[in-house]
Amino acid sequence: MFTVYVLYSRQYDKIYIGYSSDLQTRFKYHNELAKKGWTIRYRPWTIAHTEQLETKAQAMKREKQLKSAAGRKHIWNELIPKILPLFPLLFARLEKKYDSYPWLDISFFQYL
Repeated sequence: MFTVYVLYSRQYDKIYIGYSSDLQTRFKYHNELAKKGWTIRYRPWTIAHTEQLETKAQAMKREKQLKSAAGRKHIWNELIPKILPLFPLLFARLEKKYDSYPWLDISFFQYL
């Protein structure tokens, strides 16, 4: 099973599109572990969208579709506007409950 994902950096208003067979590890890599690469400049990242696909070939094809001009237009016009209103609520809840940054762990989102 593979996951195609869209990350969003609210601070920099940037998106990143990728795929992985281990989304939790890959998400942590983008937010904490990577020492070089494009995504380190725009941390922190939030998962804006995911899609599950059976094969690597399907994931690669879907990633390519999302990276196209039409795919990026869909992300900016349809997906990002849906998650932006959630940011104040998310960060308010985090400030009250946590001393650290649990949103860097993808498993955190199942509890919202």
